[in-house]
Amino acid sequence: MLGWIFKRQDAVPKSAFLNTADFETLWAASFRWLGIDPQNFDAAEPPDQVKQITFRLIRGFYTGDVQFRRQSGYKVPYDPMIFFVMDLNPWRKQLWECQAKGRFDKAFLSSLYIERSNILSWCEKVRIDFPSFWAPAEATAALSAPDEDDDKDGWYERLTEQRRRKVACLELARHLWKQDRNLLYEAVRTHALMKEAGLHSVFTADAFKKWSRDFAPDQAKQGGRRAQTST
Repeated sequence: MLGWIFKRQDAVPKSAFLNTADFETLWAASFRWLGIDPQNFDAAEPPDQVKQITFRLIRGFYTGDVQFRRQSGYKVPYDPMIFFVMDLNPWRKQLWECQAKGRFDKAFLSSLYIERSNILSWCEKVRIDFPSFWAPAEATAALSAPDEDDDKDGWYERLTEQRRRKVACLELARHLWKQDRNLLYEAVRTHALMKEAGLHSVFTADAFKKWSRDFAPDQAKQGGRRAQTST
């Protein structure tokens, strides 16, 4: 009976409200959280940092803090384990396969949506950084003024895009330092993931040091170590 109800709920066109800026798919959000364009990566093998974001969001669902919505707009049900064992909740089963077995099904993860207000509340609760694409205005206010790295010729027309890329670059830098606090400024700015995301040229070396100084770990300021180069 429940399976029939779920199928009826999802046998409708995608809900219009999911197309607003307040919603993003689980697949795309895991990339964009780090300032990465999901179109640049193979669906079968996302970067490890992206996987960690996905795993963390799924764990948030299991604790009841993160809500997922299907394309119909209905929430993914969070129900007793007996429903899971009896395959009455196919979404929870696929989430478990992703979490436990590392199966990243792009089509499935792209069919689940997260909501801005829910995610920001969850970030505050577990004390992790807001995703750059949904960060509250005060979190990006420091980037509101142009600096010497803005193009002098026609910078105004490109300012919004530049600001967005700067926020993404700094968010990714913050994440990389959480993984390894010994990385030098330049090792972070030119990290392989920065290059893959096309963010390594957002700042000059001096400008990156200036903008990231407030959250860079002491080890980086005192010398740290260089990252291993990737080929």
